[in-house]
Amino acid sequence: MTGNLIAEAGSTVEGGQTRRRRSDLTRAAILGAARRRFSQDGYERATIRAIAADARIDPSMVMRYFGSKQQLFAAAADIDLRLPSITELDADTLIARFGSTVQRYLTAPLPR
Repeated sequence: MTGNLIAEAGSTVEGGQTRRRRSDLTRAAILGAARRRFSQDGYERATIRAIAADARIDPSMVMRYFGSKQQLFAAAADIDLRLPSITELDADTLIARFGSTVQRYLTAPLPR
């Protein structure tokens, strides 16, 4: 091993992580930092530099992964809610789930 943390895709680097794995971790760190920063500061006030600092990476890496602040925001806002497709449920199940959800919201205590 040469000690170089950047290796060809699929080859092993320090700590047994592959380049792909490191790339996924970097992307996840950027997205996590972006979600927190956009939530805290809003789109206009959040900066690529602040997001990069929060993710502990160079700002150029944010641009390399996402291209622009707008594309980063779009990726950060793309959240899979894991909702079932209504086309996969029969009518009775859909009505029951909808009813229980409405009931839960109507009977929940109001925040003070």
